[in-house]
Amino acid sequence: MDYLPEAARVLKPGGQITISGSRNNKYTKIKASLLDELGLEVVERPIPLPERFSQYKFFQVDGITEVGREKILTTTLRKKG
Repeated sequence: MDYLPEAARVLKPGGQITISGSRNNKYTKIKASLLDELGLEVVERPIPLPERFSQYKFFQVDGITEVGREKILTTTLRKKG
């Protein structure tokens, strides 16, 4: 979760972060205790990839193998305050 503390720090209250990844991606599994510590709350639990992101391509860590959009989940977080 290297990016999340910095993203939370620079967000204004009410600002949102959208995270997309496969079910096995660690960035889609964020513990409630970390969210509380960073002053974030879940707006939208992991859901199938919203249509607004359908133009994007997703790849495995190797950067070559494409992951089907049907395997991608999206979570939206908001800065409290």
